[in-house]
Amino acid sequence: MENNSSTKHFFSALFFLLLVFVMQQVSSAFVEISIDPWYIELKKPNINPPGWFFQIVWPILYVIIALVGHTFWNQPKSRERTLGLTFWALQILFNTLWPFFFFSQKSPILGFIDLLVVIIFSLYVIYYGKKLRSSWIVYGFSAYVLWLIYAAIVNLSIILLN
Repeated sequence: MENNSSTKHFFSALFFLLLVFVMQQVSSAFVEISIDPWYIELKKPNINPPGWFFQIVWPILYVIIALVGHTFWNQPKSRERTLGLTFWALQILFNTLWPFFFFSQKSPILGFIDLLVVIIFSLYVIYYGKKLRSSWIVYGFSAYVLWLIYAAIVNLSIILLN
């Protein structure tokens, strides 16, 4: 019985890691096909991190996002679990769309609005994680929300500077 449960948890974690990885690849495609003089010439705030920094932060955040999804999935079925998973899915969808709005559409304003939506959905993830008494969801996603708030400040600064 224990082996079956461990196998189920392993494949659930693997599924969420692969799902987040695929979403990250889609997101990265928007950036790679869209980096052009437009972005390079934008005025950026002093708090804009260097490009290499994103290569460190985002993989860590993507693992946290995946493991939070996995944690919700493995909770007993309940209204809180369903709503938590729903908001988790919505936040990852809108997270994936940010580069499309910002880079592909060359619209920092749409990117900023998208970030606000991701933050709101992520706060609901934390709320339902708290309802389920999962400190992993609460603390893991709190770190992610702090990063999103920082990203929103940088995004808003780009709007104001340009």
